[in-house]
Amino acid sequence: MTHPRETTQALATAAGLGVCAALAQYVVARHYLQIEWAITVPVPLAWWAVAGAAGVAGAPLFLVFLGRQTERLVALPWRRLLLTSVLPVLVAHYAWLAFTVTLLRRIDPGLIGVPMRDSRELLGIALLPPPELSLLWALALFPLIAKATQRVPGAALVAVLCAATLLTSAVSFLVFLAVGLRFARQIERAAEPSSWREVAARAVVAVVGACVLGVDRFPAGLAVVVAGLAALPFALTVAARLRFRALTAVGAAAVPVYLLLVPVLGLADKVLLARLSAMGSAVQLVVALAEPLVLTAGIAAGGLVLLALARQVRARTFAGVSR
Repeated sequence: MTHPRETTQALATAAGLGVCAALAQYVVARHYLQIEWAITVPVPLAWWAVAGAAGVAGAPLFLVFLGRQTERLVALPWRRLLLTSVLPVLVAHYAWLAFTVTLLRRIDPGLIGVPMRDSRELLGIALLPPPELSLLWALALFPLIAKATQRVPGAALVAVLCAATLLTSAVSFLVFLAVGLRFARQIERAAEPSSWREVAARAVVAVVGACVLGVDRFPAGLAVVVAGLAALPFALTVAARLRFRALTAVGAAAVPVYLLLVPVLGLADKVLLARLSAMGSAVQLVVALAEPLVLTAGIAAGGLVLLALARQVRARTFAGVSR
């Protein structure tokens, strides 16, 4: 039997692995593959395959970790939940969203693939943001949904949220938050060390689930959720075998790390795309090998710095109040 502290560390490691995988997938798809490559070595193709596979379970891994942490919020009275969690996170979401959208409109309006041309389209993003912009939105609304549906079976709640992805992809993050909260025991078991036979079985399930992403008639939003759910047990098993403190630290900073993704990539597109596309093949080969790793590591490091700064500000604020 695994000690609860070890299980928590394993899940934090899984969250770190997941957010890094999500970063890598987005970096490759929205930035790296937009470079005009002049090299003949198929390095970009290799990165496309690796990042695509990693991205299937990337967001699910860190979202189930965040969902598991909402249990204490659900136990709060409604008034306290609204004032101490929901409203502050919503305010933070819209402040961050305003900054990000303003930045993208000036430097890279096509990055997230969602039009931002007029007030109507901006209102749509504000009400139902795409997954790239919906983390804080989901973290604000999910405790309300979780508290209101405490008597609803976990499987039914997840099924309803999956069905809701047919209407909007903004709900996809809520699915995995619900899994993290309502299936905590199963997640903890999956995060414990397993036999190689179990690992192989879970790998097969992950591959079969990922196949829906290649079915044209399968709804895109639902396909992402189905593939993520199928890959989750295998990803948790793999993460449980890793013992990297850096991943655990990144997992603890998963929220600020993910929030930096879109703004940093927008700046990277503005500064790097044209320059890298015009470079010679020798330099491009080095860039092709290293850039996704460098950008992913840089964003993760930036998230760690933001978390450290936030903790310092919070400590000084509480110290001032106590005096």
